[in-house]
Amino acid sequence: MKPGRKKYYLLPFVLMISFAFIMAETKTQKAGTVDTTSGKLLEVDLKAGGNLHIFGWDQNHAKLTTQPEQEKLILETTDEGIRIEDRFNQDTGFDDAMDYTLYIPSFYNIRIRLLGGNIEIVGIRGNISGKTTGGNLKFIRLMGTIQFKTLGGDILIADSQLEGHVDSLSGRFLLENVKGDVKATSLTGNVIYKNVNGGDGEKDKRIVNMKTLGGNIDIGEAPNGAKVSTVDGEIHIKSASSFVEASTTNGDILLENVNGEVNGVTINGDLHVNITGDGGIKHYHTRLTSSTGDINLTIPVQFTKNMELELIYPVNLTHKYKISTPFNWGGELIKSGKKGNNKQETTLRRYKTGKGFYKITIIIKRGDISIREK
Repeated sequence: MKPGRKKYYLLPFVLMISFAFIMAETKTQKAGTVDTTSGKLLEVDLKAGGNLHIFGWDQNHAKLTTQPEQEKLILETTDEGIRIEDRFNQDTGFDDAMDYTLYIPSFYNIRIRLLGGNIEIVGIRGNISGKTTGGNLKFIRLMGTIQFKTLGGDILIADSQLEGHVDSLSGRFLLENVKGDVKATSLTGNVIYKNVNGGDGEKDKRIVNMKTLGGNIDIGEAPNGAKVSTVDGEIHIKSASSFVEASTTNGDILLENVNGEVNGVTINGDLHVNITGDGGIKHYHTRLTSSTGDINLTIPVQFTKNMELELIYPVNLTHKYKISTPFNWGGELIKSGKKGNNKQETTLRRYKTGKGFYKITIIIKRGDISIREK
């Protein structure tokens, strides 16, 4: 083959490589503004950590600023959207952790990996996922889904409509004015719910659903029901409808106003439950269990006219029960025998009035029982 012909074939490849290199250079910068469109993906990978602030706006471009200026930060447009990454330099390593402030279109998806630092996301409608090794999290005015994990730090979710979950090993959760099925899980921190409900339409059926292994649970309202549990902590629900499932190992359970069924379990703690009942719902079943604490139950007066009360307790303990009720409690002895793996002898007594629409089951080992009318 002639030398001239050989160079002719190589020329297109040289041009393509040069063009690709030029395009890559124009797509990457340290900070500033890049064009984008709604519905794309923001990827953030900060190996040196830092504080990250992301705000949604109605512009078709993204704007990134750092404080102070980050020399090794890369702001890059991709086919999927935008990528932000801190780059490692073999001579100097990473720059110190900085503050990053980013404005992106409100309709945008976000994926974050952060090695420590606070994260704030405001005004985004899309899917948010990520993880950080520690730092406070703020999620405000969000709409979409969320899947986020952190090892520590306080977490605020406010004025949002979300589905998904946020998990923390330690730290306090505060959820305020939140609609949707979003779950908050903490191993050692307190969880506080204020004005949390299931949203509109079909989402009205969704419930407050959360658990922690080492903290208190405080819920303002659960209009569609609540399913909560903790190991070392107390549970407080101010108002709930439909149903409440609450369990703790070490701590009291306080349910101030429940218009629905209740299943409450504590091993080392007291139960204080107030059933409101509007008279329009029949076949309530309240089931309360405590091993070493007292059980205090308040029920509407109409319950006592159509009620079935069951008391289950061991008979081989020396503890003398104190039972206080608004009616003449004698209780028919239904059965007495051994139950469970430990073959402990238990006794079931039953008291029934009317058709027994409202069923109450109390299981107790050591503690006093109080039932009052309201």
